[in-house]
Amino acid sequence: MTLQFMAGGGAMGRAIRSHPWADSAFGAPAQWPAPLKTLVGVMLNAQQPMFIAWGPEQRIIYNDNYAEILGGHHPALMQPLLDVWSEIRGDIQPILERAYAGEPIAMNDLELQMQRNGRAEETHFSFFYAPVRGDGGDVLGVFCACTETTQEVLARRERVTELDRLREMFAASPSFVA
Repeated sequence: MTLQFMAGGGAMGRAIRSHPWADSAFGAPAQWPAPLKTLVGVMLNAQQPMFIAWGPEQRIIYNDNYAEILGGHHPALMQPLLDVWSEIRGDIQPILERAYAGEPIAMNDLELQMQRNGRAEETHFSFFYAPVRGDGGDVLGVFCACTETTQEVLARRERVTELDRLREMFAASPSFVA
C-alpha cells in the first residue's frame, strides 16, 4: 500500500516507497509525525534539490535532484548525513548542529571541497536548513533546500580575471588609446 504523501518523485520516490520502513528507526510511514509526512510529499515532487535529516542519527531522505548532488555518494537513503558527506563533515557539522538546536540557517555561497568525479572539487551552494519541530516544540529533524551555484561562481571569477587582464593591457598601452 502506498501512502498518498509518498506519491511521485521519480527514482527516489520509488526507492522511498519500497524501503523496508517497518524495520527502520523511522518505523512504518503511516505512523510518522505529520511534519515528516508533509515534507516528504513536498520534497518528492519538488524540482529543487532537497533532503530531510531526521532523528538523533540525522538519517537522510532526499529527492532525485539531490541524488545528482550526491554523485558517487548515492544511494544514501537512511544513512547518517555526516557519514555520507565525511569529506565535508567539518564544514557542515556546525551548521547542522545549529539547525538541530532550533536555528534556521541560510547561506548564499558556501564553498565546499567535495569528492566528485573521482577527485576533490571546489563546489558552491546556496541553501537553507530549517529546523522541523514536533508537536511539543522539540526539533525532530532538519529540512534543506539547496541550489548548486558552482558554475555561476566559477564563471563570475573568470569574468573578473578577464576584466583585470584587460585593465592591465589598457594601462600598459596609453598610446593605443590616444
